[in-house]
Amino acid sequence: RERGGRSDDGTCCTYQFQKQRVTVLRAVAFIEAHRLAKKKLVSYVDSLATASLEDNVTSVGFGNAVETVLNESALQVMEARKVLDLIPCRKIETIMSNYVCTILLHRLANFVEKNAADGILTKKEARVYLDRIDQSLQLARTHDSSQDNILSSAAAAPKTGQSPLDAGTLSFVDEDSRSAESVSDPAEE
Repeated sequence: RERGGRSDDGTCCTYQFQKQRVTVLRAVAFIEAHRLAKKKLVSYVDSLATASLEDNVTSVGFGNAVETVLNESALQVMEARKVLDLIPCRKIETIMSNYVCTILLHRLANFVEKNAADGILTKKEARVYLDRIDQSLQLARTHDSSQDNILSSAAAAPKTGQSPLDAGTLSFVDEDSRSAESVSDPAEE
């Protein structure tokens, strides 16, 4: 018997859950890639326009091409959002939360390894921390959030039926936000 996309023993994700997970991650990555590409393209075109103000004929033709590319990109992003609309908001939040936790745990492991290499931590301390991180990664791979409701009500989907992407809870894919916040790597500080 399955619960929440996981098997009863909690050790293996079902095919359907993994398929939804891959779909969500691909769609979110696709949307983010288009947002970044749009930003870079507009910046590039603006820099070309300021560099060659005297060449109006080329600029107009180039501007139409850029507009066509941006319109096509917007249509593709809308299609990706339609795919996400087919998946319940709660599942999207669970998948994205799990993904972010996994990223943070890997960054923490790199930070611990760097500190051990620099002599800030002893090898024994580093091993203890890395073992705990590995346990947390295993838990993240097998955890069924429907069993103990670990997400707080503040992180829950909006009551309006809005997608978490539209509500801004996943700000790194919100194409309206111009300065997306990212998690800083402790090793870089």
